[in-house]
Amino acid sequence: DIKAVIITTQFNTHYALIKKALMADKDVFTEKPIADTLEKARELISLAKEKGLLLVVGYLYMTERDFYKLKILMRRGFFGEVRRVNLIMLNPVDGRKLDYSSNVIEDLGVHQLSILLMLFGKQRIINPQVEAEGEQANIRFNYGRVVVNIELDRHYKGSRLREVAVWADKASVILDYTHPERAID
Repeated sequence: DIKAVIITTQFNTHYALIKKALMADKDVFTEKPIADTLEKARELISLAKEKGLLLVVGYLYMTERDFYKLKILMRRGFFGEVRRVNLIMLNPVDGRKLDYSSNVIEDLGVHQLSILLMLFGKQRIINPQVEAEGEQANIRFNYGRVVVNIELDRHYKGSRLREVAVWADKASVILDYTHPERAID
């Protein structure tokens, strides 16, 4: 009688559990990412399509109302042409149990990529440059015509920090999505 399965396990178990659920004809909602390789992800997507099942990956920031408002303002040309975006996700280590089955880019970086996808749509990533050491990473690339810098740290010593900074021709904005009281109105 079960119609759907929610998978919220460690990253390295996602592929096998998703495949098992799809083979049992269940719709699947899973935490990110769905697999550790592009080949495995494509396999799961194909399997879900073949069986007419839902396979949904939960990127929670894509549904945040402030990102939606920012997207609307950008699409209406409020800022002019966007030239540069900085995305920062710094997670304090204190009080957290870290899942070491994924690295900092797989854990935090995919959220930043989902934000770019939501704000700008699908664009080509050009000239990616990655500097990673331990639990920190800096990633730079062009997303279409937009210069992107992503700063990640999941062993950060300070307070939690999550920002999206957009620089454009007419205006710029910094969206601090750590503090809901600073929401876009």
